[in-house]
Amino acid sequence: MTLAVFALLALCALRHDRAQPVALQIGRENLTAWGRAGILLAQGRIAGCAHWGDRLLVLILKPGEGGRQTLLVPADTVPPAVFRELAVRARRRAGA
Repeated sequence: MTLAVFALLALCALRHDRAQPVALQIGRENLTAWGRAGILLAQGRIAGCAHWGDRLLVLILKPGEGGRQTLLVPADTVPPAVFRELAVRARRRAGA
């Protein structure tokens, strides 16, 4: 039973790791997040944000057809210049 639970948890952890964004594409009006297999994970214009110091950026993306998607960007996952650019764009777009 223990081995079965361990195998299930390992499989779930692997699936979760593969579902994480590995590439961001920053456009003029929108942001796109891509997964490991080239699968589109999130896309839309920035509709809101929360910025916790220099550690975490939470972006609310609004696709063209409605709904909302949340994208978490920890500061240590992207270069500092990219994190600053995302934070500035998010604050500007969220205030507009």
